Amino acid sequence: MSASESTAANPPTRRVLAFGLWSQMLAHALRPSRTLRDRSIFSLKTFLAAMAGLYISFRLDLSEPGWAALTAYVVSQPLSGMMLSKSFSRILGTVIGAVMSIILVATLSDARELFVLAIALWIGGCLYWSVFLRDAPTAYGAMLSGYTAAIIGFPAVLAPETVFDTAVARCLEISIGIVCATIMSRIVFPSRTGDVLRATMTRCLDDVARWAVDTLRGHRDDDQGQADVRKLIADTSALDSLRIHAVLDSPEMRNQDKVVRALHGRLLTLSSYLVALHDRLKLLRQQCPEAMERLTPLLEGTALLLSTDRDVTVVNEALESRIRAARPSFEAMHRNPVLVLEYNILQRLLDVLRIWRETASLKQAFASEQVPVDLDEIPEMSRYRDHTLALVASAVSVVAVITTSAFWIYTGWDHGASAATFSGMLTCIMASHDNPVKSSQGFFKATVFSAVVAAIYLFAVFPAIDGFPMLVAVLAVLYLPTGIMLTSARYGTLATPFLLNIFALLSIHNIMTIRFDGFINSTSALLVGMLSALIMFRLLRPVGVDWAIRRLTRGVMRDLAQIAAAKKPEPRISFESRMFDRINSLRLRLNPSLSNERAHLEGILTALRMGLNMLVLQRNLPSMPEPLARSIRRTMDQMSAHFRRYGTDPERFADNTVISAINQSIADTFAAKENSHAKAVDTLVALHSLRNTLTQHPGFFGIKMPSPETGPNLPTSQAVS
Repeated sequence: MSASESTAANPPTRRVLAFGLWSQMLAHALRPSRTLRDRSIFSLKTFLAAMAGLYISFRLDLSEPGWAALTAYVVSQPLSGMMLSKSFSRILGTVIGAVMSIILVATLSDARELFVLAIALWIGGCLYWSVFLRDAPTAYGAMLSGYTAAIIGFPAVLAPETVFDTAVARCLEISIGIVCATIMSRIVFPSRTGDVLRATMTRCLDDVARWAVDTLRGHRDDDQGQADVRKLIADTSALDSLRIHAVLDSPEMRNQDKVVRALHGRLLTLSSYLVALHDRLKLLRQQCPEAMERLTPLLEGTALLLSTDRDVTVVNEALESRIRAARPSFEAMHRNPVLVLEYNILQRLLDVLRIWRETASLKQAFASEQVPVDLDEIPEMSRYRDHTLALVASAVSVVAVITTSAFWIYTGWDHGASAATFSGMLTCIMASHDNPVKSSQGFFKATVFSAVVAAIYLFAVFPAIDGFPMLVAVLAVLYLPTGIMLTSARYGTLATPFLLNIFALLSIHNIMTIRFDGFINSTSALLVGMLSALIMFRLLRPVGVDWAIRRLTRGVMRDLAQIAAAKKPEPRISFESRMFDRINSLRLRLNPSLSNERAHLEGILTALRMGLNMLVLQRNLPSMPEPLARSIRRTMDQMSAHFRRYGTDPERFADNTVISAINQSIADTFAAKENSHAKAVDTLVALHSLRNTLTQHPGFFGIKMPSPETGPNLPTSQAVS
């Protein structure tokens, strides 16, 4: 007999297992740590907000007071700005979902099959936008508006005349829970998102300086250097989300929003320059050590500047003059293409120094809470969007709701509508998980434990107490210690459904009528709905990180294809922020200790440089002589076609045509200089960088390297550059 079967067959064993898991989780959460105090305060604040919402709902004699307490736990966040953002989205999503439920019940209550189809499509459509928007504040509201319509609509379709009262009551109960949680978060030991943003920004600035020094001194490839880079990418990716939340709870951040965005943009740009420098320096160390010796004093001078607190402006001027003087001329690069690589490195050093100077000025303004009057307008950051995941998640949710509803209609089970609701809710909650089957199994197990604890409360504890103070006391015994685990990275995913579903199963009212058959039906509906969702995930949804890695990589190739084919270059910051967003998502899924996965992550980083070099070519196109412009357009068209095909089917479409097109454009660039093309050097460096990136990472970009017998007849020095 399996563990799950023995548990279901033996209630005492079920209680022992539930208590065992709870005690293990609690022991882990209570281990001495710096965060224990914060977790305890958060648990206390959330419980007090839930009890306040419950009391107000009792006083107003609302139909389902438990919704207020449950909502307080749903919206509570450790940081007040994040909680406010989530609260606004929940209120908006609840109102939209309530309105839709009224419309659907009023128009389709007599045709239950059409009602099920309509509400399933509504949930699927809302979930699509939620997954598509990802972690934008409005994404949560979109998901809520979907399954709120099911929460209100499914029970009301059996009694259409009650739908308006039910919708108003749910909105009021949820609003009470949100208001109580918001007040508690703001007045009792508030934790402001603005403070976290300041600490994260300071950490990012320190980390990027360390990354730059490691890159310039050749230490970035060791384990510590790799760890620093991954940490910086994670922190930088979190800045924009923190900024959005901080505006809500930190007034000074509203005034400095422009400075924060500018600093974030400089961090992204500096990071992309460091990615470019790393590959170029690595190649130069391997292929031309004597050239590396010539550049070492300049590299060390830049590293010293970035690692000290000296006057950036004064030191910069002298160092930049030395770097400019060391850059080879266009004619020298024409005679010896190896020098293109040196020019590229020296130009990136100048870019790093320029961005660092601007960053130092903005850092000072940020610390003094000032906004420079000459600060340019900052383009909006861009996040990657995943249409494939959104469509698949939406389809799974629609099928799960329709399947569970068909079971309800066929069997005539009174609680079948609740099962359909829970099926839709779980498919929404788990939609973005790489392995929703495993996550749903954990959610299901936590719910089983919730049912055991709820049964103990309903049939052993509640009959022995009377009055609200005693209710608070008996709930505090469970919720205060278990609530400490809500913010635990290890146990939060179990503690959250465990506590929320206890409230759902207790179904607390002013006058409690406890019936065993009603509890069994409610619990069965909850578990059947979750099982339906789990089965649909297993049947219809690809699982595991491999699918996520393939989607993210295809997205990178699609972005490169679009940049190459674009008639007008997009803002640099938009591309950089979207790419670093993807890089961060891949960082969470790739294991750098495995050589193939580390190579994949390096390939994604070099794809950032590919895109930036294509943007340089796009910007230079209008000023090019027409023959060179035609050559560059042909090359860009070749790259666009290659990345579009290769992103669709890597094994089938790997080829070498892109390299040949770039070689031709390099030759045309040298010819164009004789016609006084003003941006010939930038164009030449961009083309060489594109070729270097493709030939250094042929497996990632789908380049078939030619054999020595059939390859192009290039000078050895040109192959190095």
